[in-house]
Amino acid sequence: MKVKIVTDEELPADTVVIHCRDVDENILRLKRAAEAMGSADVAFFKGGKQFFPPLDSILFFETESNFLSAHTADDVFQVKAKLLSLKTHCRRNLCAFQNPPS
Repeated sequence: MKVKIVTDEELPADTVVIHCRDVDENILRLKRAAEAMGSADVAFFKGGKQFFPPLDSILFFETESNFLSAHTADDVFQVKAKLLSLKTHCRRNLCAFQNPPS
């Protein structure tokens, strides 16, 4: 697979075009990854770098003080969003939200 990046300052929005001989599972995964990055309204950070984990890999969110963390099976990310705004994003991915016990 070859990867080529062409910049064009005149584009109104970033566009990803995949040229392939056949649409196989690898191409579909690449397409889903590009779509997920392009629609990511939620920013996940770790060590000063931004990450784009698939929302279905998030096991749970945790709040502590003024911080929100997203936990996957292998990692923990700081999330720069409010918990209520995540409810909108996660509905598509069947996340459940529950108030903590009092």
